[in-house]
Amino acid sequence: MDERNFTPRDLLSASAWSSLLFTTYSLSLSFVEAVPLAAVSRSVRNFTILADLEGYMSSLSDVGAIGVGRDYDLVPIKVSGGVFHPKISLFADEDGNVRVTVGSGNLSFGGWGYNNEVLELLRPGRDSRCFSDIAAMFESISAGAMQGGRLECLRPAGLDRFIELATRAASIPGAGRSRMLHTMGGSLVTQIKEMADELGGARRFTAVSPFFSGHLGLKALAEGLGCDDVSIAVPPLAPSIFDFSSASEAGMRCKPVSSSHFNDSRSLHSKLYDIECERGRLIVTGSANATTAALLGRNVEAVVIRPCDLSVSFGWEATTRGGGTATYEKEPRECSGAGLIVDYNGGVIVGRVLGMAAEGQWKAVISSGTTRGPAGTVRVGTDGRFRFEPPPSLEPIALGTSVQVILIREDQEVRGWLVLRDLIRDISRRGPIARAMARMVSGLDTVSDVAAILDYFARDPKALFDAADRSGGGRSDRKAAMPRLTGELGALQGQSALDMQSTWAGGEAAPTGDGLIDALVRRLAETMPEQNNDAADDDDDSVVPGAASGSSGRPPKRGRRVPRPMAEKAFDHLFKKLEEYPAGSVRAPGLFALFDMMIHIVPRTETPDELLPVLMQRWVLAAVHARPTDSDPISLDQCICIIAAMSVIGDPGSASKMHSVLQSWFGGELDEDTRLLFEPLAEGREERRIHPRGIDEEWKQSWAEIVGSRTQWSIMNQLRREIAAGESVLTIPDGATPIESSIMRKVAAGEARPDKIAYITTRRSGKAGCPGCYTGLPSEQRLRLGRHRLATCAGMRCSRIIIDVSL
Repeated sequence: MDERNFTPRDLLSASAWSSLLFTTYSLSLSFVEAVPLAAVSRSVRNFTILADLEGYMSSLSDVGAIGVGRDYDLVPIKVSGGVFHPKISLFADEDGNVRVTVGSGNLSFGGWGYNNEVLELLRPGRDSRCFSDIAAMFESISAGAMQGGRLECLRPAGLDRFIELATRAASIPGAGRSRMLHTMGGSLVTQIKEMADELGGARRFTAVSPFFSGHLGLKALAEGLGCDDVSIAVPPLAPSIFDFSSASEAGMRCKPVSSSHFNDSRSLHSKLYDIECERGRLIVTGSANATTAALLGRNVEAVVIRPCDLSVSFGWEATTRGGGTATYEKEPRECSGAGLIVDYNGGVIVGRVLGMAAEGQWKAVISSGTTRGPAGTVRVGTDGRFRFEPPPSLEPIALGTSVQVILIREDQEVRGWLVLRDLIRDISRRGPIARAMARMVSGLDTVSDVAAILDYFARDPKALFDAADRSGGGRSDRKAAMPRLTGELGALQGQSALDMQSTWAGGEAAPTGDGLIDALVRRLAETMPEQNNDAADDDDDSVVPGAASGSSGRPPKRGRRVPRPMAEKAFDHLFKKLEEYPAGSVRAPGLFALFDMMIHIVPRTETPDELLPVLMQRWVLAAVHARPTDSDPISLDQCICIIAAMSVIGDPGSASKMHSVLQSWFGGELDEDTRLLFEPLAEGREERRIHPRGIDEEWKQSWAEIVGSRTQWSIMNQLRREIAAGESVLTIPDGATPIESSIMRKVAAGEARPDKIAYITTRRSGKAGCPGCYTGLPSEQRLRLGRHRLATCAGMRCSRIIIDVSL
């Protein structure tokens, strides 16, 4: 037989795989994240692992795992009366390329190189019949995982996508005669015999296996094949060594043989059966040990069987070595421990206790990294199922690393990995951008993530505003400013890309695409911007040796920044979309979302001190005439007052302008109660978010300058009151002509008709006109009206003085 050196790692680097499925018995999550997941992290959308409950339970102590349930799906399976033992890997890319491996190695460091393993690589065309078998096996697993089926799990494995891929690969023409056999439909012995009979029947076979069930597994295969010429490979190192003397005492004749393929220094974990028939040879490789549980169908197993010529040879040689060294690893067996299978879906944690009678009350704990907190009392039903909502302080998607749910009752404790179903679905549909959003939600994002998210919202700004609408502005204290009719934003301006139908949903209910962005909106609304850490983006994080933070040593590096043009483009698209919504409470969610985006994104741009004033001014323009009248606007009142004060901190000369903004917002002069209620304070929540290093003196001074400044609106309203009261001394505004001053004094003194002055009280449009004769104003007078709120009508029969007191 030709020497072929191939490992799964070779296949990982062969393409930009987007969909991967692994089945395994034992499981190392540290290995999963360090090798296969890391290799495809830039391209993968769907990474799913089906594991036996025993492997799943052992993975719960894997302290190196941080992405389980977040970056990839883990589906534990309990097989009634046996174990889930197949070792299948399916790889697919966006171009339609599909490859499958079927072997003996588990998803662990040992299975991918430290042990002696066998691996079959299946390709469409040559192995199309195998792909048909794979599709049938996946369909059987999905059906068997239904309630009352052979397999027990919390939910049926989402295999629709992989069934589709295997079925498509099976349709490619090819002359290959190989098959993939599995035990979801029956015994391997029966299926192997059928293929041996097609070649005239088995004459002899050689078995390579780390486990044997004493000699009963081989006896079952020999009797099934009708063959009594049996050889067993004897490796130097293996979990167990076949007991030839016991087999002989039981009347079974077996010969020890060796081969260079299975004679190295690694522990044997390969499973291979070389069956010589009358008209050819069958080579069987895969997951099936030479045990009764594997060969007779109690376990779920998968093997590839290839017909080939008799000339094919592994170089078997008779040996006098009756046994090698045993490592005494445990034979695969049904899990005897207790654990949880848990999902987080739509804000609710649902799960099931397996392996013990658990009915009754339990205390729930949520654990993630160094974070651990109580989650209340949970009622477990007679079937082991439970359901509860996590506390807001322990929202799983915001915890950053893999989450375990722990149930505690007296001296009993059971735990399980929490799979974030909404996040897994979002990654399946949108790929890398979903991961970037998830990292931002958890506070672990980098500048590259921020840039990707900005680009996403630049292309689909409505997605942000719809999420803000659904989540009530991201915080409970903002919900009072929301529209009375829910869903009003979602009904406007077309369809969000996040709501478009997906062609594959993993065999589950169609995903809404809402959960991840809703969580992002909540994250932006609830956290401080300085919690973001750009260390991963720094080219050089070194500092002067011995220089503490804040010392006179070289200041800490800021790392890479988001390019300002990219940020400006994204915010421009967001503001334009927001301005399409009618003024009023319907704009409130979008105003909150943009307020939070500015706070978090601007500090991470190249020129934050220049960009923030520009965006705050744009925010004010979008907000100034949109104060809700059908809901409680107090939370928006706070935002606009803080932005006004922050603008004056940056530009003290803008106090009068910001005072005008607030007068327009509140519909008049700020009374004493309003001034006291909305005076910004350094310890205030929003103040700390927008100006983390601000002090009370700054905020108090800027607020005093605003409310103490005189605006043109204030001056003109005072003038109107003085004229109406007939004051002898008027406050004549700057910019008034002598004629205008004279007429105003005469009207106040009763020496001229009152209609010589026309007041603009409401602006119906941006076009300036005379409210007395309803004619437009020439350009010079329009400029005067805009600058001084004062003009004179040029109409021949009018000549009124126009005073603008509108807001």
